[in-house]
Amino acid sequence: MKTIFFSTCTICFFTFILSVMPVHASGENYVLAVPMVEGLENTAITKYLEDIARVLGEKLDANITSKKLVYRYGDKIIDLVLEDFQKGGSHISYINGDEYAEYRLSGKKDLIPLFMLAIDRKTTLQQCVYTKKGKFENIKQLRGTKWAGPRLIPMRYIMYTNGVDEPLDEFFSSINYVTDAPVTNLVEELTNGDIDSFIAYSSVMRISGQTQRKDIDFEPLVCTEASPAWVFVAWRTVPPEMIARIRKTLLNAHKDKDFAAFKFAFQLIDGHFVPVDEKAIKNAETYVKLIEKHKWRAEETAFHKKYHPRTEDTGN
Repeated sequence: MKTIFFSTCTICFFTFILSVMPVHASGENYVLAVPMVEGLENTAITKYLEDIARVLGEKLDANITSKKLVYRYGDKIIDLVLEDFQKGGSHISYINGDEYAEYRLSGKKDLIPLFMLAIDRKTTLQQCVYTKKGKFENIKQLRGTKWAGPRLIPMRYIMYTNGVDEPLDEFFSSINYVTDAPVTNLVEELTNGDIDSFIAYSSVMRISGQTQRKDIDFEPLVCTEASPAWVFVAWRTVPPEMIARIRKTLLNAHKDKDFAAFKFAFQLIDGHFVPVDEKAIKNAETYVKLIEKHKWRAEETAFHKKYHPRTEDTGN
């Protein structure tokens, strides 16, 4: 499944750099935390991570391992990463670009930004609302139709920027939670007529092969760019010299012959590791402020509690 391979590529790039870096036998422990959305955590990636830890132990005179941080839609990845960093469970990870923008606005400096992973040669990801071909001309025509997705905020934002400022459950005739791990879940719902629209990253649609299908019967209705790509971060306890070596080596990985084995992966995502894009993060700060101003996070929390409840939410 290509969506799983997409996640694997990211981990593969990053852990490989650790395996080729010169590390002094200091006996220090470094753990790479890999956030994975619920639904992908028990795939082949599990054994892959175990193999990565074994290979790193063989190649390095140091104890470098990997671990998963499983999250649900509705969780903030940065909260899970920070909690794990603070208790010493891991030292390096990645978070959503808009979460990093929000963290930077807070003035805190415990997270050291390393680099971003450009996808489709961009540091800000495009999200599109997908509908059946030729059925709708604009967002406003979706009023009274059926929508589903894993998160509410991206749809709320794209509606807002297209002249609709209403809660989803008031604008649509019905809304529901459907995970995009994998995104074929949403495509099938649309194809079967169970929903009339959903929102997804255009890069995920491409990488998963959905936009290359011969029988494609859907199209992007409208698209927007607001959320930056993943930002890789290190905890403040990681030595500056280690951070410098990681950063220098990985930023050159796409043109380094030692990374030739990963050429296909770079081609698949049509991108590579790049310095943190200050413009993208600044734009995301505006996006984050809009989310807070309109209290969309509270709406999303209510959405998950109703349509994708945890055990404690149901009282079971």
